Amino acid sequence: MKIRQKCMLFTTLLSLSLVFSLLPLPVFAFADESNEASIEAIETGETTNGNQAPPAELLASPPAVGDICMIVETNMGYTTLAGALADVTDDQTIKLREDISEATTITAIGITLTIDLDGFSLDLEGEDIAVDNGSLTIENGGTVSVGFYIRAANNSTLTVSANIVSGQYGITANNNSTVFVYGNINSDGDGIYASADSVVTMTGNIVRTTNPLTPGYGRAGVAAATGSIITLNGNIFSSGVGGSIAGAFGASAHRGGEVFVNGNIVSSGVDAIGAWVGHGGKITVQGTIDAPRYIGFLDFDVDGMMAIVYMTPEDFDTLSQKTGYLQYSWIDYSGDTSFVWVSSSSDASAIPPTIPPTGDTNAVMGFTLLLAFLAVGAIGTKLAKSRKSQKLL
Repeated sequence: MKIRQKCMLFTTLLSLSLVFSLLPLPVFAFADESNEASIEAIETGETTNGNQAPPAELLASPPAVGDICMIVETNMGYTTLAGALADVTDDQTIKLREDISEATTITAIGITLTIDLDGFSLDLEGEDIAVDNGSLTIENGGTVSVGFYIRAANNSTLTVSANIVSGQYGITANNNSTVFVYGNINSDGDGIYASADSVVTMTGNIVRTTNPLTPGYGRAGVAAATGSIITLNGNIFSSGVGGSIAGAFGASAHRGGEVFVNGNIVSSGVDAIGAWVGHGGKITVQGTIDAPRYIGFLDFDVDGMMAIVYMTPEDFDTLSQKTGYLQYSWIDYSGDTSFVWVSSSSDASAIPPTIPPTGDTNAVMGFTLLLAFLAVGAIGTKLAKSRKSQKLL
């Protein structure tokens, strides 16, 4: 009985310690005896006792009424996003305090920058977002609306946790850039375009519609070129006025680019193409393809004129390199072989998008400690029962 009581006591004490660790600890600050001392500390950088005073920006007042955003590290508020962008420095965060509509371009060149939407939406009124040889994180969205694209270039890292609305490209990545998107994309041009050995991973759906006023060639839900890889955990809905002119492609892969669609492709419009490949491109579709033109392979005839080889769902190869997938392939004029693999399962569907945690470390820590609490309780109970069994023996 004593051993069991000790085990139960140990379990109770440890559980209480875990619970109390979740509680915020009060922080007490002792003010100087006079306002003059505080003013002197800010002006001179030293307190009356000779200690170094904290930076003046840490003593700044909280953002005022009318401030639409703030720089978190300095606690300074701004009435315009442009003002915050002018002052922000490396490894700092701009946090929105309300929905913003402002014709401002966001650029991160050679720095690390975070835009915390805090659940609000950001409309740049036709302007764009770009990171070049740096790192940009857009988190806790919201919706981000741009005029032409959100671009990552030259070994950059871009993470967007928000829905994206674009008048042209949703995301572009080039020159060894890495992009993560957690949200949906609605665009008039390519939902995602990646080139020059870039890697893009997205969880969400893409809706791409060709704007009849500004038609462009080859607009696709996702397009990978020159050794780039795009992985989409979601569906593609692509529509337009034509597959060979204005562009209505579901997925496109050319010049060694590769696309993985863990979902379905729906491509609509005159001569719209579900999967469009060439020059050694590869596309793998876990779900289904629904399009007037199932698959199109790019090739050229003897006169150097572009030719498209169309294939229907029944034109698959006898053998497939991937188990569980129907294989479609074509060897073009240069000897490159392009591939499309489509799941052979009739009930294949998209992987449900999963948005990652928003960075709430307190919630994550609390959940972790809760699991520890339950585990300790289970171990203590099991140990007590074991001791009791030994005593009975």
